[in-house]
Amino acid sequence: RAIPGSEPLLQERYPHLQDRNPTNPPKHQGSYRILAIACCILFAISLTFLNPPLSWQADYLTGKGEQRTITLADSSRVMLNTDTSVAIHFDKNLRRVELLEGEAFFEVAKGKPQAFVVTVSGNEVRAVGTAFNVRRDSSQTEVDLVEGIVDLQNSQRQQPTRLQAGQSARISAEGITTKTESSEGMALWRDGYLQFDGLPLKAAIDQINRYRTGHIILLNGEFANKRVSGLFRLNALDQAVDSLKAAVPGIQIRTLTPYLIVLS
Repeated sequence: RAIPGSEPLLQERYPHLQDRNPTNPPKHQGSYRILAIACCILFAISLTFLNPPLSWQADYLTGKGEQRTITLADSSRVMLNTDTSVAIHFDKNLRRVELLEGEAFFEVAKGKPQAFVVTVSGNEVRAVGTAFNVRRDSSQTEVDLVEGIVDLQNSQRQQPTRLQAGQSARISAEGITTKTESSEGMALWRDGYLQFDGLPLKAAIDQINRYRTGHIILLNGEFANKRVSGLFRLNALDQAVDSLKAAVPGIQIRTLTPYLIVLS
């Protein structure tokens, strides 16, 4: 009969296991870890090159609340609104400006043989010797024509639409919608003003947030569709915020920090 405890210990039966220390993993595991980190870094770099930041693609840009006027090689002038970026693509056949983000006003130099084209996510505004405003939104492009004629085409390459001076249009993948309105008041931001004409409160706040440093948050959804009107200086938008109290009875305005205002 076997005597209890007479069996050899596991380490004695399998002496090669004595070198295994669970607290010190084999060296090759560390190599795998380094390789995994390197692969992650390489993947991140690849994504950056495939989808580079707008600041890398842009030839000219502005920050929040900043405006800037540039003169192109053909003497055309472009005024960039807040938080806007453009890329310039000129050659002997075409003068093309890509609006990557934001809003810009174009004064196109006349007497040039090449067409002047502004592209926005595949949408196209083609002009010769005109003055017009283009704004890029998430799902559409807005065009206001102050002077001359432009031809509009959406990303689906549907039948082009001609816009006359004083008209506006919205371009989307579904089509082009035009409306006739006076050019007076178009692109007031060029003169340093922000105008609300019966605009829903939520949309007015979004407009202020485009220009003002920091952020304004509307917590009470009941006020979102209340209409507000007014003309405000872009360099004094806190006055626009203060005016909301009179425009929307019952609304409360709390300034938590100079960069965060809550409406409730």
